[in-house]
Amino acid sequence: GLNYRALQSRILYMMRTLLTLLKYQDVINAVDNFGNSATTEALLNDNFATAEYLYKQGGRVMMSEDKLAATLCYLLAQGKKKALAAWIKSGADPNARDMNNKTAYQFAYDTVTRSPSISY
Repeated sequence: GLNYRALQSRILYMMRTLLTLLKYQDVINAVDNFGNSATTEALLNDNFATAEYLYKQGGRVMMSEDKLAATLCYLLAQGKKKALAAWIKSGADPNARDMNNKTAYQFAYDTVTRSPSISY
């Protein structure tokens, strides 16, 4: 079964960590070994409320431009509107370019114009 005590302990630890980050604004945008900020990690884990809160506290989406563009293109391709909106609301740049020099907008346009089964 689910160990509620362990879960509660983990949640309290995460809350303390978040409060510590917020106390020291200069580290709220610190990046991990993969180049991702806390806001980025929240978004990658579909924790949109946390990402929005971090953004309001000064947290920003921090990841390489090509990875950001690829992520936005993936969300578009999968039809994940809620996730895409959360990324944009949290400061993700929709004009970021992927390794093919395409933005998410260009990817969406190319996808629609190449798919005759899509109609509006």
